Amino acid sequence: CEHVEHEDAMNVFRARLAALSGVSSVDPALQQLVQAVDDLANELASHMRAEDDELFPLFAVQRSAAPAALKPSLPISTTNP
Repeated sequence: CEHVEHEDAMNVFRARLAALSGVSSVDPALQQLVQAVDDLANELASHMRAEDDELFPLFAVQRSAAPAALKPSLPISTTNP
């Protein structure tokens, strides 16, 4: 259950960053933040898979067809509108 909450929170955070980057001009600091959050989300997904699949499989939450990985973020344009 904890992993589902983390996954959902990261997906909401990443969606908000994607919306913010789509509305404003692309700022290098924002690009760095988006990349850092993507890296964190990928590390977190890897950690959760290791826990669910290898370390504690009996305690893993069974999902209907949802992948263990977090959803990818939207690409950021590198050109100003």
